[in-house]
Amino acid sequence: MTRTIRHYTNVVQLPSIVADGCLRPVNAENPGARPLLWFTEGTADPRGTRASSAHKLLASVIQGTIEHHGTLSFIVPPSDRRLQRWVTSWERFGVTPEAFGSLTRLADDYGLDQAEFYVSADPIELETLAVEIRIGGRWVPVTMMQALHHAGELLRELSRLAVAAHFL
Repeated sequence: MTRTIRHYTNVVQLPSIVADGCLRPVNAENPGARPLLWFTEGTADPRGTRASSAHKLLASVIQGTIEHHGTLSFIVPPSDRRLQRWVTSWERFGVTPEAFGSLTRLADDYGLDQAEFYVSADPIELETLAVEIRIGGRWVPVTMMQALHHAGELLRELSRLAVAAHFL
């Protein structure tokens, strides 16, 4: 069976990613650590939370809209030499044991196994990646133009929700 290694993001981020022409490593609030680009063989499945007020409910609806209609994955070939297994390389990137533990707990929250994590300290050009959008509970291969069109539709829906939030 062929491994599928994905970098997850939301469709809202796509226009800036396309403008850059690549996925760029970021420093996820880990002072002293090298910026990294994250990948996983697993499937992200964040656990939901219950809203307790109108604002939390609207935030939940907005987040749900992004998660339901706007989860995007870039698929990188498993043979890409820039990928390194997280569990065997984290110390090389200046990550502290405390931060490693925090990231391990975050992986647990998302139902992911850290043994399935990969990182790259190098940008990865978009032309080397396949793109899929999660629609109706399944991954659908799309072209970059289709993904950008989908992003525009999602941004319009989020703008509509933002207007509704103004009246709460």
